[in-house]
Amino acid sequence: MADEIIKTVNQIKKGDRAAFDKFYEAYHLELYRSACLMLGNSCDAEDVLQETFVVVFLHMQDIRDPERIRPWLYKIMLHSIFSLREKSNRETADEDILAKADAMASQENSTESTSIDSWEHTEMVRSLQKLDPKHRQVLVLYYYNELSIPEIAEVTGTLTGTVKSRLHHARKKLKQILNENHTFCPEEVFNHV
Repeated sequence: MADEIIKTVNQIKKGDRAAFDKFYEAYHLELYRSACLMLGNSCDAEDVLQETFVVVFLHMQDIRDPERIRPWLYKIMLHSIFSLREKSNRETADEDILAKADAMASQENSTESTSIDSWEHTEMVRSLQKLDPKHRQVLVLYYYNELSIPEIAEVTGTLTGTVKSRLHHARKKLKQILNENHTFCPEEVFNHV
């Protein structure tokens, strides 16, 4: 798949719009779901997704190492999230979080087997929203998007030690929130706490 992405990036650099459509199809759901988890709001996530792909389209020529495209995408997405938060510091309606979580849970349950049923998934998403944005960010990038610690450091513009520290504190805080809510949580999330 890496070779295919490199080929697609090179085609985009040559001006192939069909290649950009293919690139969009390869990454848009992954980025959208991450933005939803980080923002807790599907409308804002759609705005972030749109902004991310506009920036990608405008700056694809700047990418030097096509193998590093995934961390580059997440870096752009996080910048778009920060810009959105700066523009409007507003609370997210619980109904939107629940609707999004339910939609994600039903979609995941229909496409793959999961160890957490939809209620537990909803509680996990709700609990994630209670975390500080920087902690939520590293958890989503590490567990949901399966980025490595060095990739997360690259995406967030921090040191690997900072990422490890944020992951540790995020796990600890999430475990505390879930325990306060008496919510089931898979132990593999907290095996490092």
